[in-house]
Amino acid sequence: MTSPGRWPWPGGWSSSADRRGREPCCECAKPLARALVGAAGFAGLPDDLRAQVSDELNVRFLEPLDAVAGELVSHAVKPSFRALGRRFGTSTPAVAAAIEAADPADLAARLRADGSAQVEVDEPWSA
Repeated sequence: MTSPGRWPWPGGWSSSADRRGREPCCECAKPLARALVGAAGFAGLPDDLRAQVSDELNVRFLEPLDAVAGELVSHAVKPSFRALGRRFGTSTPAVAAAIEAADPADLAARLRADGSAQVEVDEPWSA
């Protein structure tokens, strides 16, 4: 146990006022390769303003989010047999196979645009 007035660690409390004016002991804040910006009107900013933002954020390149949106997300589609079984009954395996065979990125794009997506099933089914 420590006595009153003594801190359990050397140096006691540190605050931002104590650190003000000190130089960093090592170069630990290396710039990031790029930052993605999703703000409206970013493409219309002048180059000098982009350079200033890049310097302030410590980033080498600023890119609009729209330009690289396809690189950031990968889609996977997995059928829900419980939900499909209620609707399609004995044709559930054929519908599930059609869902798994479909292109996940295409399904995601159609869902985003229309709110629904359709797949072609080889086996006829009855509702």
